[in-house]
Amino acid sequence: MIRHRTCLWRRLAACVVLAILTAAAGQGVAAAASLSEKEVQILVRAIGFLQPPPTGAATIAVAYDASNPASKQDAEAIASYFGEGL
Repeated sequence: MIRHRTCLWRRLAACVVLAILTAAAGQGVAAAASLSEKEVQILVRAIGFLQPPPTGAATIAVAYDASNPASKQDAEAIASYFGEGL
């Protein structure tokens, strides 16, 4: 059971990262804006449709390019949406 949950969380994290990267790629280089809080909430709610749905606490990582100040600012904005959780 624990192994199954670990795989589920890894799959969940991969889906979130893929969704964020896809959304960011759609913004283009010139308009590298953060995801909106609403978009992050939609992504998190979509996770509930996984079968079986994940339970318990999860760790979410927001990756950014440390050499790009705009990328870091975007990552900080996205991380701020999570606060104490969604």
